[in-house]
Amino acid sequence: MIIIFSLFYLSCEQKNTPRTFFSLGTVCAVNLFEDGTNEKYDIIVEYVNDVEKKMTINNETNGKNEISEVELINAKSGESRVVVSDETFYVIKSAYEMAKKTDGAFEPTIGPLSKLWNVTSELPKVPSQDEIAKMLPHVNWQNLQLDVDEKSVFLKKEKMMLDLGGIAKGFATDKTVALLKKWGVKKALIDYGGNIYAYGSKDKENPLWKIGIKNPLEPDGGAVLRIDLKDKAVITSGIYERFFEEEGEKFHHIIDGKTGYCAKTDVASVTIVSDNATEADAYSTACLVMGLEKGIHFLESKTSVEGIFITEQRKIFTTKGLKEKLILLNKSFEIIQ
Repeated sequence: MIIIFSLFYLSCEQKNTPRTFFSLGTVCAVNLFEDGTNEKYDIIVEYVNDVEKKMTINNETNGKNEISEVELINAKSGESRVVVSDETFYVIKSAYEMAKKTDGAFEPTIGPLSKLWNVTSELPKVPSQDEIAKMLPHVNWQNLQLDVDEKSVFLKKEKMMLDLGGIAKGFATDKTVALLKKWGVKKALIDYGGNIYAYGSKDKENPLWKIGIKNPLEPDGGAVLRIDLKDKAVITSGIYERFFEEEGEKFHHIIDGKTGYCAKTDVASVTIVSDNATEADAYSTACLVMGLEKGIHFLESKTSVEGIFITEQRKIFTTKGLKEKLILLNKSFEIIQ
């Protein structure tokens, strides 16, 4: 079995060496199998790095002197609009639309709060109630203004900050898939920090890829269940992914923009299955913030999007389109029909 972060790809013969690299703040891996060449891999890495270069908000943290387009937008908050590249505008516009659809459960202006909590740093801390209260007025997707004609972005209030960490990896995945189609690649697996895309047919006899979904309660405990599919993004958000502990309490990295605190949710992980990885990336975060009942109801209203919700009580709930497609691998969990 080949382990791929949040998910697992099960049993496929490999005929070339896949490429692994660090970008978008995570470990990325891509395998083009018999169509893999160093030239193709180099182009993919360049494309993904370009997404990070344009959309990161961590250049200062990483000791880089350059400023990304998103960092420039943040620096100009409350002051002036910023004209950006087509790609950055597309992602921000997509983030805005996802925020609108989810009533802010996906919040692209979460930056002030994510910087305050600093969960992914070496020294995260629980902010005081006063610190959170001061940041909340600067978090509101409705204060994000877009001009489609000139491709400009404006944050209406000072100290607002975009953070595209919940959607940029999905976009990079879709961008890679577009390259594979252009090249005529027959099959590939993409894993950008747990954002999986199973591309093409595994083989003639067994065209579907076997993707296992990780145990969110015991991250080293293997796959909980399996789903067989092709040409789909499979993207998971979980409270186990990035967190810290203080005074015996766990604090995870998914912040609720309405409260300023780690999202209080009744699910341990949410996995979204979709043709579109950009959409799946945002929806996985949004549905975790929404919780089980609201999240499933939301997904059931969408076409071509399915979801898997795993609770801390070891119950697995799914949208209707997946109920007959899941294979349980861990008998301590139960699929609720």
